[in-house]
Amino acid sequence: MFILCQFTARRNTPPRLVALIPQAEEINKKDPSDRIASNGFHVHYLPYADDIRTLPKNDIPRITDDKVDVFKNIIRGLKFKYRPDRFENPALQTLWRNIEATALNKDKPEEFDDLTIPNVENQNKKVDKYTTEIKQMFFPPDYVMGVTKRAATKRKAETAATSTSEKKRKPDDDVNVEAAARNNSLNKLTVPILKDYCKEKNLKATGTKKQDLIDAIEKHLSITT
Repeated sequence: MFILCQFTARRNTPPRLVALIPQAEEINKKDPSDRIASNGFHVHYLPYADDIRTLPKNDIPRITDDKVDVFKNIIRGLKFKYRPDRFENPALQTLWRNIEATALNKDKPEEFDDLTIPNVENQNKKVDKYTTEIKQMFFPPDYVMGVTKRAATKRKAETAATSTSEKKRKPDDDVNVEAAARNNSLNKLTVPILKDYCKEKNLKATGTKKQDLIDAIEKHLSITT
């Protein structure tokens, strides 16, 4: 049973049909002063005929019950009973500590242990055996947890690019700059090769252009053109 109402959430918005569903007050049996839930109403928006549609049936494969049970065990391992009185507001605690540090001329505010941040290490310990089981069920033997396919592809591409660039550089290592200078064919060499030779011989060119590098090498080898 519910109460049918028209509800306007804020000004200048059309009213919506809603159902008011009552909720009884819930008191902690062990501690009568502890109220778990207040009495009141839940507001549920009701759909119109246009909002209701039949979704197409998708015959997708479903995992077996034993695999579902593994995920259920993970959820059970991570569940805990939430109590608001056990968690302080981190924003307010930071504000109070900053005010205290300013008032007492402290160099920095006291550290605050934010309990709203999950303890990942503790969570991993609770579900470690289940994550290993999931890895064996769904992933190939060489799969590494936390490494995405895109990152692996990127690393392969970078490795391939490095390998290709190394292959491209190999012919440069066999170039004889001095022989090219004597044969008057320095202009056929690339700028990086000429720069590497100048750097190796501690030659100072007048500029960074190709002709400047050729002039410096020819001067060093006492070659006149």
